[in-house]
Amino acid sequence: MNCECGGTGWVVTVAGATKCPCRDAKTNGGRRLIDSKSLAQAVDALSVLAFFPAGQPARTVIGEALSNMCPCIECLRYVVRRACSLYKTWDRCGLPGLRQIVCARYRPADGIESSGTEDYPEGLPSEDHPLRISGPERLELPPGHTASTDPEAESMIKQVAESTNFGQSRRMHHHQPSRREIAAAPEWLRKMEGYDA
Repeated sequence: MNCECGGTGWVVTVAGATKCPCRDAKTNGGRRLIDSKSLAQAVDALSVLAFFPAGQPARTVIGEALSNMCPCIECLRYVVRRACSLYKTWDRCGLPGLRQIVCARYRPADGIESSGTEDYPEGLPSEDHPLRISGPERLELPPGHTASTDPEAESMIKQVAESTNFGQSRRMHHHQPSRREIAAAPEWLRKMEGYDA
């Protein structure tokens, strides 16, 4: 860069530091640079993360960090989308998480590289394969087994199933009562069983 800031984006004057005019340029190698409106929208969008700072000073620091990291508006939009898909809370993401996202796809505008964070020490998961919550692997029983591969358990399950006649009506597995048993049964039981017509 051929300007007073030497590529930092800031010019030091007697009154203090001010933004360099080069930061207001419209493109960076054909890519649109980040304007203040897009930056404010990005910071607002990150507020969907739980525990995102509500105070303006903190939001200003986050906006400045994004502005320093992201080389273009496309990168800024990507970082916000990816952060919101990878993290649920700001305390897990933070500025290190945002930098990791930038570095995974773009060369950071400020030149500071980052590869691992506490949540993703080995790098970010692939975007091609969305994160999935996997349960235990479901195994099939080998042929000839109905409930277990343990022969003793399989035998006991078959005995219980045969003795209770699963799937058949209640009457089918009861013995047929004699006339004397029907007469001796309480009235409510005879009605329930259909013998007191």
